[in-house]
Amino acid sequence: SKSESIVVTDAKVYVGDPGPLVGASKIVVHTRQGRNLVMGRPPEMEEGSGHKMKFQHIKGIFDYARQVRQVVQSAAMDDPYADWMLVRLETTFKEVEEWIRHTRQEIEAKLSAFRGVDILVAQSVTPIEVTVQFRTPYSYLPLYAISDADQLFLAILTAAHTARISRDQKERLMRDVSA
Repeated sequence: SKSESIVVTDAKVYVGDPGPLVGASKIVVHTRQGRNLVMGRPPEMEEGSGHKMKFQHIKGIFDYARQVRQVVQSAAMDDPYADWMLVRLETTFKEVEEWIRHTRQEIEAKLSAFRGVDILVAQSVTPIEVTVQFRTPYSYLPLYAISDADQLFLAILTAAHTARISRDQKERLMRDVSA
C-alpha cells in the first residue's frame, strides 16, 4: 500500500484528504448450488429440443450488483420507484434469510433426532472462496443470503445422504432454496 508521511507543525495548514477507502469481502461456498448463486450459470438447452431449457439462467451476485447499482443511482436522484425498490429489496432479503434459517433448523433437527447417533453436516474438502467488492451496501444483501443458503444446501444434502429425508424432499428443498 502506498502511503505518504506528512509532518505538520502548524494546525492551520491544510494537508488534504486521505484517498478513498477500499476493502473486500470473501464468501466461502461448499456446494455447486452455492457456487451457481454466487457466480451465475448460463441457461442450458436440452439437446435436440430447440427452445426447451434444461437449466434456467442464474444471474449471480455480480450481475445483481451491476443492476442494483443503477437503482441506487436512481434513488440518489430522488426517483421514488428506485426508493421503493430498495426498501423492497431489504424486506425481501430479510424474509429470505428468515425462511432459510427456519428451514435449516428443521433439517438440523432431523439430523439430531436420535440419541447416540451424531450426524455432522457435510463440508466440502475444497470449498471455493470468492472475493467480492461492491460499491453499494445493497449489493451485499444477497451475499449473506447465499452464505446461509449454502449452509442449508449442505444440511439438505447431508440429511438425504443419511436417510433423514427422502430423495423427493431433497429435490423439492433444493429447488425451493435455489428459487
